[in-house]
Amino acid sequence: MATATSTDIFHYPAAAFALTPKERVLETMTGGESDRIPLGEFATDYPVVEAALGRRTYWRAKIREVKALWSGKRDEVVESQKRDIVEFTLKMGLDMVPVVLVPSSYDRIEKPKRIGPNMWRDSEGNHLRLAGQARTWSVFGGLTRTRSSRWTTSTTRSLR
Repeated sequence: MATATSTDIFHYPAAAFALTPKERVLETMTGGESDRIPLGEFATDYPVVEAALGRRTYWRAKIREVKALWSGKRDEVVESQKRDIVEFTLKMGLDMVPVVLVPSSYDRIEKPKRIGPNMWRDSEGNHLRLAGQARTWSVFGGLTRTRSSRWTTSTTRSLR
């Protein structure tokens, strides 16, 4: 950390106090002094990510991601997510990368049966509906018991 003189007690030279993203996050999390507040991505939607990357992505691509999973493209989806969120984080000059769960390579992702316009029913009876222009999912059903015998909400279970 830079040493301040009496004339610049509140004005540290930027180069003398610049931290790496990792140092910035660790300093902040441990109560230390950082050169600025660490920045991270939490809910940037896929059109913004695609514009920044200059190409398509499965990262938060909603219906496109789900349909790719239904089509057996799990590995392609996961690789896109891993690559694209890191590249987006670096391009935006962010300090943190979100960590999210991806579909297990051990689970077969079953395509549900279409029961109407933008409506499907999965093998456990949950109804999935594609909602409007946002292209997001609404899942109807209560708590369901999954194959792994864990209780989970149908939203979590149906969309992983």
